[in-house]
Amino acid sequence: MNERIQQFTEFRQRMNTRILEHDNQVVRRFFALDTQCYKDGALEVKTKEMLGLVASLVLRCDDCVSYHVAQCRQAGVSREEMLEIFQVGLVVGGSIVIPHLRRAVDFLDQIEATARSERGAASPRLSVASEERLTWRRALLTFRLHVRASARVGGRLAHGFCAAVLYRILSRCQAGKAAAAAGR
Repeated sequence: MNERIQQFTEFRQRMNTRILEHDNQVVRRFFALDTQCYKDGALEVKTKEMLGLVASLVLRCDDCVSYHVAQCRQAGVSREEMLEIFQVGLVVGGSIVIPHLRRAVDFLDQIEATARSERGAASPRLSVASEERLTWRRALLTFRLHVRASARVGGRLAHGFCAAVLYRILSRCQAGKAAAAAGR
């Protein structure tokens, strides 16, 4: 495993364990809420992770971006899809997102290099989450969780603009699924 990926993963796991060993019900509930939010539902895990990555780019949280890049890859998001996700984050967040975009692409490159070297060692390919029907209401609720969280930490996202961007993301997802179904 790449050193940066390994350091990030180990630090995250170690600190989560350290944080959760304190008897703080609010922190424990928030961690549980975050875990529940990203499980399969009306939206598949892949879509939820893509939304999380866009929100993380806009919020300019490098640890969050790295986490969601890794989760997106694990959920089966292709490199082409990742680049489009990065585009959406850049358009929504503006030029201030560029340094975080650079680090996101670097982290993605490292994950892909590690996966290539592991595949050479006969490791299995990452599984793709099962396809489920997308619903606008559930997608909007998931995205609003990120928007509300950004408002609590000083984010300046407008709900209407975020909804418009989310609509574009879902439209592309639905168009892709329709094209894939037509090709079967």
